[in-house]
Amino acid sequence: MYPIVALFVLAQFCRKVIGVLSQCQIIMWIWIWFQMVPSVHAAPTEHPFPDISFYAFNQIIESTFGSDISLATVLTLLFTVTENVDLLNLHFRQQHKEFPNEKKIKKTGWMIALARALMDKMGHTKDSLHHNGEGEDLSSHDQAKIIAIKLHHLAVDLNLTPYDDQDCYMGKLLPISLKAIQPIHMICPDSLVC
Repeated sequence: MYPIVALFVLAQFCRKVIGVLSQCQIIMWIWIWFQMVPSVHAAPTEHPFPDISFYAFNQIIESTFGSDISLATVLTLLFTVTENVDLLNLHFRQQHKEFPNEKKIKKTGWMIALARALMDKMGHTKDSLHHNGEGEDLSSHDQAKIIAIKLHHLAVDLNLTPYDDQDCYMGKLLPISLKAIQPIHMICPDSLVC
C-alpha cells in the first residue's frame, strides 16, 4: 500500500510541475511575441508656428500685397494659409512631378479655390489683396488666379511647403500649432467701480 501512495504523491507532484511548466511556457511565448512586435513611436501631430521675423514678414506682405493692406487682412491671410495645410499638401503635390506621365501644374485648382473663398469672405475689401492696380478690369476668375499665386508665394515664404529648395519631398505638412500665439486671458470683473 505504501508504494501506491508514493505513486499517487509522485503523480500529483508531476501534475503540478507540468502545470507550472506549461504556465512558464505560456509566459515565455507571450514574451517572445512581444519581442517580435515592432515598437511604436509617437509622431509629432503638429508643426510649430512659422518662425519668421516681423521684418521679414513685413517685407513679404509689402512686396506681395502692398503697404496699404490692413492688419485684419494680413491676419486673415496668415491664418488662411496656416489653417489649410491639407490644401497646401495637395497644391504642392500637383506642382511636383513624381511620375513621368504627370504634368506639373503651376496654378492648381486647390489654390484657386482657396483664393475664391478668401475673396468671397473679404467681400468689398478684396481689392486690398491687389496693389498697383493689378486687379483692375479683370474677371473674378482672373483675380482669383492672381491671388492664388500670391497665396502660393506666401506659403513658400513662410516655409509651409512639404518640399525643400531642391524639390525633395520632406513629409506631409501637419496642422500648425497655435500655442506660440495664444493670448493671455485674465479674469476680472466687468464693473468699473468696486
